[in-house]
Amino acid sequence: MRTAYSVETVRNAERELMARLPEGALMQRAAAGLAAACAEVLGRVAGRVYGSR
Repeated sequence: MRTAYSVETVRNAERELMARLPEGALMQRAAAGLAAACAEVLGRVAGRVYGSR
């Protein structure tokens, strides 16, 4: 079963992290996580990801 967090919970967690991390670090982490998830799906569906070796 997947769990979900309320908007308030997520925003509070983001606020705490943004106060401790360098500018843009949280967005970089989110983008890297999304890219990894997309690559995993493409790998399963298409067999490989364009540009991979």
